[in-house]
Amino acid sequence: MNSETIQHDTETIQDEDPNRFFWYFIYLSITFVSALPLFGLRLSDFGINYLLLLFIHEFSGFLFFGHTFFSNIWAMQIRFHQPKEVGIWARSFLRKGALSITMTTSIIIPISGLMLIESWGGLHNAPWAWNGYFAFWLMAAISITPDVIR
Repeated sequence: MNSETIQHDTETIQDEDPNRFFWYFIYLSITFVSALPLFGLRLSDFGINYLLLLFIHEFSGFLFFGHTFFSNIWAMQIRFHQPKEVGIWARSFLRKGALSITMTTSIIIPISGLMLIESWGGLHNAPWAWNGYFAFWLMAAISITPDVIR
């Protein structure tokens, strides 16, 4: 098999997916709903203690970054130094980790952050928070959401 055949096979598989429009809808829905705070939607803190929210937000951020960074290094090292079957196992294990940790923390981080910033008057009263939320939203729209739902 040459690279043209492989490329043609992957395009054929993607074109034949009967649920692709459903997944496009899910992607657009998640991206649209998560963009609403950028346009003024405010999220109540529900009376949760500020320090508890701060702890949840920061701990989730460390977990998100640590898992994403170190699990990719781990999987890459295994794939470079072990037989192909072990590399496939490592990649599938990385996928399970992404679904259980990255997806969960990518939801917890912005929600707890929005709840925190409510005590400051929302995103529009804290421009640095608006910029941070926009950066996280952009990262999720380009990379995280498509990777999780594919």
